[in-house]
Amino acid sequence: MDDESAPKCASGTSLISFRPRRRHSAGFAATELVASISLLLLPGLLLVVSLPRWSDRRSAAVSAARAVVRAEAVLWPTTSDEAARQAVAAVAAEHGMPISQLHATVRSSNARGGQIEAIVSVVMPRVWIPFVGGVGAWTTTVIAGGRIDDYRSR
Repeated sequence: MDDESAPKCASGTSLISFRPRRRHSAGFAATELVASISLLLLPGLLLVVSLPRWSDRRSAAVSAARAVVRAEAVLWPTTSDEAARQAVAAVAAEHGMPISQLHATVRSSNARGGQIEAIVSVVMPRVWIPFVGGVGAWTTTVIAGGRIDDYRSR
């Protein structure tokens, strides 16, 4: 079928065209590059930068909870908030965190063979941006327990 015998529309142009129409796509590559960087690369990069902070904070909370349980087990049958604070301060200093980021509470039973339970909450940055710091925060809680010796004297 040649161009002359092809069906035509009201304006006289052929309905069947073998020449592809060219769209003006200049500038779309730059737009796509900016969109892909801002929507895909940057959030992924921020997640990669934030994950080690979350892991480090969680590790500090576990260490603090265990240290508080050990400190309270030594002082049993009395519990001391000061001993818990000192244990948390030592762990915070080891991990290079401000002490205000860790908070510990202790529950213990008064019986031999009972449990001592330390509950430590740590503040975690929602997103860590290099050269800026943490943006937003959330807390996570770690619980550690220990048994009071059955034959421990009061």
